[in-house]
Amino acid sequence: MIPTVTSAPSVQKPKHSLLDAANVITDSSNRWENGVTFNPTHCQAGHALAQGCPSPISPAGLECTAAVRFDPFIVEIALNWSMQDLAGEPADLARDSLETATSRLIEAVLWTGETLDPVTPTDPAVTPDNIHPLTGIAAAPSELAGDALGQAIGFLADASQHSGGLGIVHMNSVIANQLDEKLVLDADGTLYTKSGMHRVVVGNYHTDVIVAHVGELDVYLSEVEIVEGYDRAQNEALILAQRHALVAYNTCAAYAIGVDTGLGS
Repeated sequence: MIPTVTSAPSVQKPKHSLLDAANVITDSSNRWENGVTFNPTHCQAGHALAQGCPSPISPAGLECTAAVRFDPFIVEIALNWSMQDLAGEPADLARDSLETATSRLIEAVLWTGETLDPVTPTDPAVTPDNIHPLTGIAAAPSELAGDALGQAIGFLADASQHSGGLGIVHMNSVIANQLDEKLVLDADGTLYTKSGMHRVVVGNYHTDVIVAHVGELDVYLSEVEIVEGYDRAQNEALILAQRHALVAYNTCAAYAIGVDTGLGS
């Protein structure tokens, strides 16, 4: 008997992803595709002192933080579709696949650069393409996950280095599982650290680092574009779904802490 052709089971977007935590900006003008620039905020150190004591803040400390620039990159998914494949629209399938995968594809390069090399906790001078250098990097990737999370929260709250404030902590699922008792879900199902109540992103990151930064995260996304081609000799359709993406954050208070998960990288 001939089987009934049906749709494949649906795939849900991952929970606690980068896009879940970000301010997603879909400006149809796409002016941001040439890059964005701004002065990072809450970067100034603060002090408390008794009345009559001279302030340790120099005039230089009152100056604005130098402007930073973020440039976009492209995320894409390709589909090789045979004309003899089962019923379905390949362009719609490629578009839906990219919508589901966009956050994970961005996460894969956010802290590592385009080559997918891991962040090197021992070398603060490493500056991969399109990625701003992280500060406050631990001396070696030897902290247990709980200790690394404690360091990250401490960095976010340290008003001697910047004004302090709520931030976002990024980790992969291996580290998140090891930190289960130190994380909490609120009534809306949003994941936070129990200490400090910083937003947590469980992303497609390398296994030996926790990254934290003060403030929110802006992600600019263009509409998904479909490019189609045909190989008539092979009776195949070649479908490419792609979009531009740009991620911006306060670079002056962003930290990477090496983590020893006990599982290797």
